Amino acid sequence: MNKKTWTTWMVAAAMATLGQQAHANLVQDGSFESVSLASGTYTQLWNGQSAAWALGASGLEVRNSIVGAAYEGNNYAELDAYSANSFISQELSTVAGQWYELSFAYANRLGWPVASNGLTWEVGGQQGTAPALAFNNTGTHDWHLFSVVWQATSDTTVLKISAAGLSDGAGSSLDAVSVTPVPEPQSAWLMLAGLLGMGAWVSRRKQAQR
Repeated sequence: MNKKTWTTWMVAAAMATLGQQAHANLVQDGSFESVSLASGTYTQLWNGQSAAWALGASGLEVRNSIVGAAYEGNNYAELDAYSANSFISQELSTVAGQWYELSFAYANRLGWPVASNGLTWEVGGQQGTAPALAFNNTGTHDWHLFSVVWQATSDTTVLKISAAGLSDGAGSSLDAVSVTPVPEPQSAWLMLAGLLGMGAWVSRRKQAQR
C-alpha cells in the first residue's frame, strides 16, 4: 500500500469512526418498537409497563398504523393519552462537558385543532416547546423533525417529553426520539492526527524492514 493510498484509508477510517460515534443513540426504545402490535391496533401503557420510559399519570398510548403511519419502524406514541396530557422521561448516561443533539419526529393528530397538539422537551438544564404545526387534514401523518444541541453537566441526564396541547385525549404523535453525541472539532482533528501519525509510523517501519 503506497503512502497516498494509506493516508486516504486512514482519513476514511477516522471519518467512519466519528460518524459511528455521532449516531450512537443514548435513548432506549426511542421508536417505541418494544411493544408488539398488529397493524391497525394500539395499546395503553402505564408507569412501570415500559422497560425504557417512566410515564406520567395518564400513561402512554402506542399505536401501529392508527390515525397515520409511523415515521420510523411500525409504532409511534401519543402523549395525550387516556383523555389527559402525560409525559415520558428517561435517564441517560452522559459525559459532563460533552455536547449532544436531541431530535425527534412529531406530527399533529389528523383532523384535530392545532390547540389540541403540542410537545415540550426538557434535557440537560434546557427546556422548550417544539414549533407548532399547521392543521393537518391530509389523511396521513405530516411528520416534522425537531432537534436541539445541548451540553451535559453530569454523568446522568434526564430527558423528558410532555404533551402540551389541550387535555382532550388527542394530541401530537411522537416517534424516533434520539440523543446522540456531537463530536467536537478539536476531538475530530486529534483523532485524525493520531491515526495519521500511526500510519506514518507503520509506513516507516515497513521501509526499515526492507
